[in-house]
Amino acid sequence: MGDGYDEAVAAIPADTDLPDTMGGWTLFSSGTTGRPKSFCEESPGVPATEVPLR
Repeated sequence: MGDGYDEAVAAIPADTDLPDTMGGWTLFSSGTTGRPKSFCEESPGVPATEVPLR
């Protein structure tokens, strides 16, 4: 990234209307058809800092 990337990101105000929780995952599988199919894992609904790393 450019030299000013961190400064540009820091200048953007936080959106306080958004929940501060971890979102779910959207995964894709080709299965046996060779065509991508998406499936979702539900959100744990907890703060991101409390979700263990995989």
